[in-house]
Amino acid sequence: MNTWQKVLRTLPSAGLISALSACSAGGDGSANVDDSGGMVVSAPPILLNARNVNRNALSPTVRLNDGTVIPMSLDENNAWRGQVQVDPNTTYVLTIEWNEQLSTGPLILASLSQEVFVGADGEVVQNVAASAYSTQHDDDLDSFTNLQEREFGSNPTSDASVPSNPSTESDNNPSDPDPDPDPNTSNGNANGNNSDELGGATVVIPRVAADNAPDIDGLGVVELASDGSLLGEWSDAVQFDVNGALLGINNLMIDAGVNEDNGDPHRRWAALHDGERMYILVLVDDVGLRFGDSGDEVWSDDAVELFIDADNSKNLVWGDNDDFQFLIPGVTPNGDANNNLTSAAAANSRFLVGIQASTVDVDIRFATGPGIGPDGIRQPRFEQDVYEISFDLDDAGIELGEPFGFELQVDDDDNGDDRDAKWGWFHPARDDVDTDLTFVNPSIMGTVILGQ
Repeated sequence: MNTWQKVLRTLPSAGLISALSACSAGGDGSANVDDSGGMVVSAPPILLNARNVNRNALSPTVRLNDGTVIPMSLDENNAWRGQVQVDPNTTYVLTIEWNEQLSTGPLILASLSQEVFVGADGEVVQNVAASAYSTQHDDDLDSFTNLQEREFGSNPTSDASVPSNPSTESDNNPSDPDPDPDPNTSNGNANGNNSDELGGATVVIPRVAADNAPDIDGLGVVELASDGSLLGEWSDAVQFDVNGALLGINNLMIDAGVNEDNGDPHRRWAALHDGERMYILVLVDDVGLRFGDSGDEVWSDDAVELFIDADNSKNLVWGDNDDFQFLIPGVTPNGDANNNLTSAAAANSRFLVGIQASTVDVDIRFATGPGIGPDGIRQPRFEQDVYEISFDLDDAGIELGEPFGFELQVDDDDNGDDRDAKWGWFHPARDDVDTDLTFVNPSIMGTVILGQ
């Protein structure tokens, strides 16, 4: 499991920081503090266990948001080490990118970003939170990530070369870092199967007894465990995909000039089901500015968009009777929590069904908790917004054990009027140009399956 530990430490005598550390080269990608006062990083498991990726050709690029690149060197234990000076009373975003050196040059395969605040006394205002690398890098814009193309032997720098393995068409992260996962673990691959064995699904939604299902009240998450995992009524929810990657909603799709960054774990989701309903939790970092002033244009405000393709048909156009888009506003026009527990009541709070989505009536319930969640990741001095959602499986046409299309996207509005940014879970990130495709092309969804 990828885990953030204490991230930053100032050494008064030298003004150096310990920024990030992995347990060892070839470790589990967790972050710790190095006793020497420097930082130590090793590649995440999703790269170390990826076929066709040369682990000896992997190297990190580590930098701060002020442009400082932290020099890294390989030690005798095959771990990468480095140090950098920082200022007190300053917030930094630390970014790590892992590249594979190919004959054509370096190719980025995975990255993560973490915001840290250095206090006046050199201490760090930073909570402990789960983290995972994003592998959603696609240099040739052919809808296959660089990692997928390296995994299956195609050229990641040419859009004319794509993976020939059909299972990759709906596989978000095809590599399997744990060939023999614990079948009793609900926060990973609950069935111990890989994506191919699950009909292309990359997330297995665990089942719980109906009596243990979460209450949809927007109050289900107020703190995290020491390793960043969920506690309480959401503790049995899946939090990682079958490859061990955190379920983040961190692919930046739209950036309206507010200098948003594309990295996790600023937004994350988790889910479970009880055989009758599916329950979804979304946690969203927010700077404390939330708006619901855009009338019927829910997507222009703070909101979560839920997409479902019940039969996983991956049609290129809407019109299938089991393709759905639901837009859940984060706050009311007054900025209050949206505690509407039934779809009928939700009509009074700007709940919206996509204009091209199926008209089949689905019982969907939701409640929000703006600013009541755990300490933020992107802004550690703020708390996270909580979205809790459930819907009836029969209404949506979803069957246990059968894969279906699924996507979550987050809209963010920090100044009223139009939204300032949008992120997706499976939807690819923008590459200098905004991209927002799922609402016109329902094939652009990930694939999940309900455990039995």
